[in-house]
Amino acid sequence: WFTFLATVALGVSAGASLAEASLLVPFWKSLSPEAFYSWYQANSARLVAFYSPLQIGSSILALTSFVFLSTVRNRNRWIMLAATVFAFAVLGNFFLYFKDAEAAFRNRSIPAEQMSAVLRTWGNWQWATIGLQMCAFGCAAFALQVKPEIRSLNNQTPRVGI
Repeated sequence: WFTFLATVALGVSAGASLAEASLLVPFWKSLSPEAFYSWYQANSARLVAFYSPLQIGSSILALTSFVFLSTVRNRNRWIMLAATVFAFAVLGNFFLYFKDAEAAFRNRSIPAEQMSAVLRTWGNWQWATIGLQMCAFGCAAFALQVKPEIRSLNNQTPRVGI
């Protein structure tokens, strides 16, 4: 169940980020810098309240799934480890780029003539993040598909039948 829940959460998180890149970024680019700043000021808390739990929660679920699969020595644990690494890389992107960029949006510190380039850069980082999210989702989905081989604690394959 952990892997299923992690897969669903990673997929929802990737889909939500895809919607943000496909819908919000073009909308932002259509606004004047002053209109963008006003929109962002009014809605940034909503964005954080929506995206933060999705991205943090999906990363925690991926990690939980990896830990569970490791404790039962399921061979899918390595695929789930990859999903976990990709999911936490998404969180890393926040600290590498989005934290400062979004602070600049809130502080209205980007000159009007640079706004278009900054939003283009923001969109590029968003697409890179979506790529990481899709890798995390794909690995988790693959972990659901691969037939598990569960070994007992003495590393013997359990016998089935007589």
